[in-house]
Amino acid sequence: MLVFQSHMRIFGYVFVLLASAALAYFLYPQIFVLAEPEASLVVIEETVSKPAKKEEALAVKAKPAIKVTPAVESPAIAEEKAKVAGVKDEPKQPKKGKPEAKPVDLTEEELIETMKASVEKKMVSEFTTEGVKKWEMGEKESIGGKEYQIGFATYEKETILGKQPVIGKCLINSGKVTKWIYTKTGADIP
Repeated sequence: MLVFQSHMRIFGYVFVLLASAALAYFLYPQIFVLAEPEASLVVIEETVSKPAKKEEALAVKAKPAIKVTPAVESPAIAEEKAKVAGVKDEPKQPKKGKPEAKPVDLTEEELIETMKASVEKKMVSEFTTEGVKKWEMGEKESIGGKEYQIGFATYEKETILGKQPVIGKCLINSGKVTKWIYTKTGADIP
């Protein structure tokens, strides 16, 4: 009886393993890609007409069933395919529509006036122009591939530790304020 139980336990493990593999195959067939799909995936067609000879009756014809291509193609493969197809890289044409704004460098006075105007337009609600202790111009920075002029506004903010000085960082692109962020965390100022 003990031998029978151990065999049944092994049979159970094998059954669960095979059932899991079958379920995975039906749910995620893309993970079961063969190494050489063209050579290994074939459909066998038997001849339908009456063969003239007995050897021809046994002959079968094989052809690829599915063309399997990888889901993600490496750049090297794409480049090689383009060479074989004779495709040349053409320079990309600029998109039609709005022309790109030319970078505008503001003087310190213009930059501070632009920052004050954005605060007065309620671009930020955490402070007002009257609450700012110090306005100053920073150095240019490149963020996310765009060039920004930087301005700083020092103001006081009520925290659980009392009033604390906070420095707000203003990102200006093409003479317009893009957004205000905290200098320490980089989070947007509400």
